[in-house]
Amino acid sequence: MGVSFNVWLLILGPMVFGLAIKWPRKDNDIIYSSKVGIIRRFSAFIIDLYIAGIGILPIICLPSLLLEYMATGEWQWSFQRGFFRKTDIIGNIFFFVGIYGIYKYFNWHFKNHMQTIGQYLLRFTLIPTQNDLGYKGNARKIKIRQKED
Repeated sequence: MGVSFNVWLLILGPMVFGLAIKWPRKDNDIIYSSKVGIIRRFSAFIIDLYIAGIGILPIICLPSLLLEYMATGEWQWSFQRGFFRKTDIIGNIFFFVGIYGIYKYFNWHFKNHMQTIGQYLLRFTLIPTQNDLGYKGNARKIKIRQKED
């Protein structure tokens, strides 16, 4: 078991994440005849994964560091050990909470018909189709948003 964390990420991470969520995005015209390629979609996903990870990382790492401090009595920003403690289950629960938080980051943007930062930088968005039946079994079409120059 090992965890490593940086104090600057603890301070700047939530601020960058909040800025990424609240950053104003221009509402551009949509080109309905265009589709987005897999490279652009994957690149936008990687950008968004880093943004979401920066915001979620304190939630994942700090509980494990606090539990290690309570067990050893010595605060460290990084630790690694070769055995498992019963309290590590709590750290694992926070890991799954963090994974759920990343899911909610993407879901929140989609439900509110907003672009994520990656989609904004690569100039496309997810839009529901006209025969949209919700999440159950209906694929969503990807359309390009053209940036006004």
